[in-house]
Amino acid sequence: MKNAANIEALQEKMRSLARKNAAVSGREIIKNAEGLLDKKLHISFLYLLKNEKVLIPEEVASVIEDYVFTFDAKSLETYFEEQKLGAKVLSEAEEYFAPRKEDLIEIVATIPPAIIFGEKIQQIEPIDPTIKRLIISAENTLWIINPFFDVFGTASILPALTSAASRGASIKIVTREIFEDEKNWSLLNSLRLIISKFEEEKIIDKLEIRDFFKRSGTTRRQLYALHSKLVLSDESACYIGSANVTETGLKSNFEIGVVIRGKKVKPISELVNKLWDNSKQVALNDLKHDTA
Repeated sequence: MKNAANIEALQEKMRSLARKNAAVSGREIIKNAEGLLDKKLHISFLYLLKNEKVLIPEEVASVIEDYVFTFDAKSLETYFEEQKLGAKVLSEAEEYFAPRKEDLIEIVATIPPAIIFGEKIQQIEPIDPTIKRLIISAENTLWIINPFFDVFGTASILPALTSAASRGASIKIVTREIFEDEKNWSLLNSLRLIISKFEEEKIIDKLEIRDFFKRSGTTRRQLYALHSKLVLSDESACYIGSANVTETGLKSNFEIGVVIRGKKVKPISELVNKLWDNSKQVALNDLKHDTA
């Protein structure tokens, strides 16, 4: 029994029968439960009340509907109060776990032009414009967490980045292997493009870049590295997926991800802040030149 109102009404019906202080048949109990309990549960209801010592058999028969019972008033109250408490807990649990309008998950994808799906797949938006909308929506802090950039992908999102920064949002980028022995020119040129534009717009104070990558000092073996791809706009919306900030990632690869909005973004934000705190700060002036 999940409905608290039905439980209350059923309890009152059973109380009325109990107040008569007379023996009552199983069929009469079922009749009083009609409309409050699914017909499929009528027999089970009798067995349940009997097992819970609410109904005391006075006369037995071949079927429980023909039993004659008396009520134990104390057990009746205890049983129904427990049922109401259970219904309340269940209702609260269902409400807590039910999808909320403010807790939305949206699937996004980059679909190669060579793949023909026929009719447009409903409810799947492209990754590129979705990421740009997330960036522009940032009011306080915008994180771009991505290991791989190229100039095309960077140029594609750059207007959105400068728009958010011009309105006061801090732009925080975490990537990897900026200053390795073999320079990652694709990444360096992409970051330099961002720095140059932010300097031109006089919003360079809104930009921070960090590196999450480490090798062993003795064996040069990789100890850890960034591999996640994520865009976090304040604590209200987040993209998590496979796409890099590259031409292929935004235009021609098959990529898929999700956009999460609402309260479920908070634990993601906490993880991103931990990542930021444990990433190496990169001086923007070092990026403008070929020095580490």
